[in-house]
Amino acid sequence: MYRKLSKFERLRKEADHLWTEILIRKYGKKCFVCGEEAVEVHHFVPKQQSAILRYDLENGIPICRSCHFQIGIKSDPIFVTIIAFKKGKKWLDYLAERKKQHITVNSKWVEEQLIKLKIYATNH
Repeated sequence: MYRKLSKFERLRKEADHLWTEILIRKYGKKCFVCGEEAVEVHHFVPKQQSAILRYDLENGIPICRSCHFQIGIKSDPIFVTIIAFKKGKKWLDYLAERKKQHITVNSKWVEEQLIKLKIYATNH
């Protein structure tokens, strides 16, 4: 039997899905690292390290399973270096500044992020 999701969980699930969908549309279905078919989206700064970057479109890239495995499981630094090189210093500086900001993650905040994502999706 399935348990009913809380409002927070429903909002977060919807926002996660929309964030992924937007980034696949924005970049196409090619892995940002190797160019193979992208099947998922990777948070450059992990969600556990920065809640504020969870739904930031600048923090995500489409990626294939193989590259995602190398980054997430193997922690291969060459992949992080490739991404950072391709994105550039301004991008890294932006993420570093955003990462310093602290927020309270609750239903209201996730709802605000979802609204922003919906507006972006509608306009792009």
